[in-house]
Amino acid sequence: MEVERDLRKNIEEDRKRGDTQKKGEDRDLQNLEKVGKSVEVKVEKSVEGTEKSEEKLEKRKKDESSEKEKIENEEGKKKIVERREEEKEGKLLSEEKKEINTSNEEKKRESENSAETKTKFEKTEETQIDKKEAKE
Repeated sequence: MEVERDLRKNIEEDRKRGDTQKKGEDRDLQNLEKVGKSVEVKVEKSVEGTEKSEEKLEKRKKDESSEKEKIENEEGKKKIVERREEEKEGKLLSEEKKEINTSNEEKKRESENSAETKTKFEKTEETQIDKKEAKE
């Protein structure tokens, strides 16, 4: 009986050791699972952060390109406005030149007309003087 008792004690001790060993292994497994989960969470957060930063970069690039397009459009509009102003100025200048030319032509005509009237007037005076001299 003593042998049985000793065997039972040994078996119980073995079981206890096995239980504690299993408990330790279970704890280790749980710890590993916790670590694995925390690593997974960290990796997921890192991936999310990377995706967000990529989205931000893409958005910045789009914003920059749209800003460049806006600037180019504004510059193009400015150039068009400048051209139109230059064209208007050119038209105004050509109109002014035409007006000056017409006024110069009118002045020439007037001066020619006045010269003609002077010569006609002088001729009539001369003829009148000649007539008076002829009568005398």
